[in-house]
Amino acid sequence: MNEAFYALEEEKQRAVFNAAMEVFSRWEYKRASTDLIAAKAGVSKGLLFYYFHNKRALYLETFAYAQRLVSEFIRDACPAQSDDFFDRLAGASREKMRLMDQSPFLLDFCVRAYYSSGEEISDALRQKIGGELGGLYSTWFAGVDTSRFRPGADPAHILNMIAWMTDGYIHVRRMEGKPLDMEEMMAEVERWMQMFREWSYKEEKR
Repeated sequence: MNEAFYALEEEKQRAVFNAAMEVFSRWEYKRASTDLIAAKAGVSKGLLFYYFHNKRALYLETFAYAQRLVSEFIRDACPAQSDDFFDRLAGASREKMRLMDQSPFLLDFCVRAYYSSGEEISDALRQKIGGELGGLYSTWFAGVDTSRFRPGADPAHILNMIAWMTDGYIHVRRMEGKPLDMEEMMAEVERWMQMFREWSYKEEKR
């Protein structure tokens, strides 16, 4: 990627990334039009490729931008005040879903990226997504009181399981052709967290 892109005003950078998220969320990678992205961003196609060189680089940089949006929002809006794992997880989840609800194309772009399969971009995305949960754990849960957990209950594994359950929920909604309801999803996540809290915490620590 040409470093000149990040020398642009943030508003112009956001315009490009928002246009890319919109187009990439509506069409599979092969059919997503860079002409349309350039038009929506208010730049020429030539300039778009000057910044990103090719469609793959644009997609991967847009995905990295989406990840930064989520991570920075949670870091800034959800300070680590509680040392309780599930309180910290609930706060992070609420802020993440609120951000996706506020950004019109962020959720759809992330969901399509996470479920990308058999596309030119899929392998590169899997490599980036694969290490994400480990990074999130070290960032969000530093300083939690792990003495609350029963022997053998691994908080990092619990985080994985909740993430997998959330993925399954999203997958079912997409297969049914139903829109994602942030409030409904958060209610489900909170029920799962309560179940895991009761199972994984020592009785006197609940």
